[in-house]
Amino acid sequence: MTNYYSSCVVSCFIVTIVVFMLITSTTGSLSGRETLRNLTTCSTDNIVIDCGSDKIAIEKVELLYKAGACDGVYDAVNDCMIDPTDGDRRATLRECSGKTSCMLNLQVTREFCTSGINQVTYIHVQYYCISSSNIVALDCSTTSRTSTTGAPLYLTNPNYPSKTPGSVSCNCSVEVQDCSSQLYQYTLDQDLYDDGSSCQQTVTFDADGSTIKTLACESFYSSFALTESLSDNFVTVTYGSSSNIDGYFFIGLAATVSSATMTLTCQAQTETWCIDCGSLPSLSNGNYAPTGGSSYGSTANVNCNTGYDRNTTVISCMEEGVWGAGSCTIKDCGTPSSINNGTIQLISSGVTTYGALASVVCDSGFTASANQISCLSTGSWQSVSCQSEDNQDNTGTVKNGGGAGFPEWGYALIVIFVLLLVVGIVVIYLCCRGNRGIAPLREAENSKKNNAPTDVEKGPESNGLTRNKLSPLDVYKPGAITGQPPLPPILSQKT
Repeated sequence: MTNYYSSCVVSCFIVTIVVFMLITSTTGSLSGRETLRNLTTCSTDNIVIDCGSDKIAIEKVELLYKAGACDGVYDAVNDCMIDPTDGDRRATLRECSGKTSCMLNLQVTREFCTSGINQVTYIHVQYYCISSSNIVALDCSTTSRTSTTGAPLYLTNPNYPSKTPGSVSCNCSVEVQDCSSQLYQYTLDQDLYDDGSSCQQTVTFDADGSTIKTLACESFYSSFALTESLSDNFVTVTYGSSSNIDGYFFIGLAATVSSATMTLTCQAQTETWCIDCGSLPSLSNGNYAPTGGSSYGSTANVNCNTGYDRNTTVISCMEEGVWGAGSCTIKDCGTPSSINNGTIQLISSGVTTYGALASVVCDSGFTASANQISCLSTGSWQSVSCQSEDNQDNTGTVKNGGGAGFPEWGYALIVIFVLLLVVGIVVIYLCCRGNRGIAPLREAENSKKNNAPTDVEKGPESNGLTRNKLSPLDVYKPGAITGQPPLPPILSQKT
């Protein structure tokens, strides 16, 4: 008996931990989008739940037994917790779901762990208060459009939480404006009518032409709120009901990307986000070059004509199903800069873009390198200058080096000067060489007058040089003086 009791306590404790982990940590759980409220009470009847002007959605109900006085605090060792029966769940949902306030009565007896059959000691209820502005009844009586950002949207049968009046056939679309997002679907209440032979009410979810989920007449009361992924960012929701029959549903839809905007449209419309963009549009003064297909995320290069700038290099197929916008803007050279010794005037006033023309007018005595210039594809004007007419050659172009050109007669003067310089140098050289033969002649003539011997007639000098004794006339003979060059002809003929 002791072993059984211990085993039950441990099992109850494990179940409790798992349940609370599922409630607070499940990916996509509604508790991550709405405020989860908790109510624990030792009273098992007349339990009041109040959401003010919002609508109640039950997340979970737990029945607990505590031996001794109830303090409302769960003791995993000594207390026992059990789930309500399907009847308990149905009674709770019909009493509270979709209402602004309710009063529960769960004064029941159940079998609790090893304690046997006992009356419920205390109750733990988890619930949400859903904003009425986010709840839409699917009756399609009028065209409607509802959008939320971050918060879920909720769908109910017309007249919920009461039964649907009359026959209904309604088709709506739900779209998340984010191509990286999908949809979560929360079932908060579902009790669709089955007449015993067939289901008279259904709610279907379709995506890409196929049904991905159907809510029919299966029993929902084996659990409370359920979360499922619809694996798409666009679905159509269709509700059909026969006339004036019981049947209820309260479901929620939320985007997996919590910051995304979600829109519900009744009647349903076609998908407008994350769709194929189709053919590329035309581009004025340029063209688009596709790099692949035209589905969401595809790209195309932007090419502009010569003389035009593009605003971007690539456009993409966007979430809205349209291509991004490229543009080609003509290049503008601006006002031409001023030039020395002249002026530049626009041919068309105010037109300074690619291909525009401007005339060049130089001051008197100056010539333009070009009479007209244009705005180039680089976005700048052609270069131009005004040159002095004195600095122009016969072709009218400026000579290399810039500045004043050297006249041709100047070159002739330089040549003449050089020639005269060479002749002068030769004459001086010859004269100097000649003086070396004339000097002995003059000496001989002077000695003859004075009857004195000349150096030519003298014997050996103290410097060791020996000269031959020669007559004065011998000095005029070529080679007469050793080591001396011949005299010029004019001197050799002198007597």
